[in-house]
Amino acid sequence: MTLLMRLFPEAAPGGELHCPERRPLSLQLTGYRDSASFLADALRRCAEGALSGKDKERERNEFYTIYGLCASGRLRGSQGAETARAADGGDGSGGGTPADVRRLREAAFRRYSPKPLSARAARRLYGNDLSGSVSRLEKCADCYGRQYLQYGLRLLAREEYVLRPADTGTILHVCLDRFAGELERRSLRWRDVSEEEAAEILRECLQEEAESYGGRILHSSARTEYQLIWMQRVLERSVQSLSRQLRGGSFEPAAFELSFGGQDPGSIPGLEIPLTGGRKMLLRGRIDRLDRCTQGDVVYVKVIDYKSGGLDLSPAKIREGRQLQLLVYMLEALTWEEKRHPGRRAVPAAMLYYQLKDPVITLNRERGPAGAEEDRSLALRPTGMLNPSPEVMELLENGRSMGPSSLYPVQYLKNGGVRASSRLFDEARFAELSEQALQVMQEMGEQILAGCIELRPYRRGTENACSYCPYKDVCGFDLRLPGYGTKGD
Repeated sequence: MTLLMRLFPEAAPGGELHCPERRPLSLQLTGYRDSASFLADALRRCAEGALSGKDKERERNEFYTIYGLCASGRLRGSQGAETARAADGGDGSGGGTPADVRRLREAAFRRYSPKPLSARAARRLYGNDLSGSVSRLEKCADCYGRQYLQYGLRLLAREEYVLRPADTGTILHVCLDRFAGELERRSLRWRDVSEEEAAEILRECLQEEAESYGGRILHSSARTEYQLIWMQRVLERSVQSLSRQLRGGSFEPAAFELSFGGQDPGSIPGLEIPLTGGRKMLLRGRIDRLDRCTQGDVVYVKVIDYKSGGLDLSPAKIREGRQLQLLVYMLEALTWEEKRHPGRRAVPAAMLYYQLKDPVITLNRERGPAGAEEDRSLALRPTGMLNPSPEVMELLENGRSMGPSSLYPVQYLKNGGVRASSRLFDEARFAELSEQALQVMQEMGEQILAGCIELRPYRRGTENACSYCPYKDVCGFDLRLPGYGTKGD
């Protein structure tokens, strides 16, 4: 130990140990790689204003000195070519060169500043008038940048031979449409068809679709074959639930897959929204199902949109422009019904999402199978908004009893009324929501034609428009960089 202390006196008790790594970073630089690390950190701190102030004068002067040497190339010239290559690791890729410094500076001071398309570019891209689906406007409410990439540039992901959830939803939609057509061909009503006959028709529809969809992908593996079995079960559950809903009230289906604003035969006129400068926006879409009930000179209308995922209708999201489908569908349905029935007034009764699913129910031994079926009925109820007026509720569900409805997302009171909820609307509230939605749609149409491509996605709580966006690897959005932000917070 004594010998070691004589050899290394700084390590002896009371001695001052020399540690080069404790010196300021600027005094530890030995080559270009070191300078790159130093400049990357110092440039970022400079951009953030962390090097300002009198107490940072020494650190600031060191940064300016090293930055000037590297940016001018004098540091490389003083070491010589061979020394520089050795400092770089022999490949010339190290930091410290003027080009490296320029890239570091641009990265450190980079700031996102949204710039719209020019008027000429926007007109060439979109045309004088705007035409599109309601979903396009909902994407605008999430992020104008996504609207530009998806509907302006029309970027598409590479197609793969896989069965995705969206494919499953499409197949279920088509099968339900074919089922409705087959019932009409056989002169059967939804409320009258037996479960056995419905299952047989659905099986035929699903098999026919499986043979033609995606190059017979549903027969490509054991997994997709099981998907067929699952889809058959979902279709049977859905038809049973929708038929029970019709049997419990006075509505009857009036149209399936009703197209509006399209070019195909049978399509009705779309929703036209005037824009500034004499321009206009024409919305198109397809109503999955429209139910009708006529009472005297009033036609009550119910629209249903099939969904493969869970979704509920929120008045707040309607006002934000993020849930416009059902409301636009209802506006189109009301206009169509009044044209078909001159002299009669069309009244909105319900705007509903129906999720296509086969819910898993926990069997309660005390309640038995009957209790499980009751739980399944509640799980299969649609979501959305309803008109709570007594005459409408009586037409939607006859013989109501106190407690939660087994057909609709409402709870009945002892007197037969409906418990207050934000999911209810009378005609005045529907008119107010419609006016607010039309204003939002008009504003979004104006912004699209003005060339807005701003990257400012919607984010509130757990909702994040970037979570499932297929363009998040393309747009470059990064909250860590200045200038980027979100809306909805």
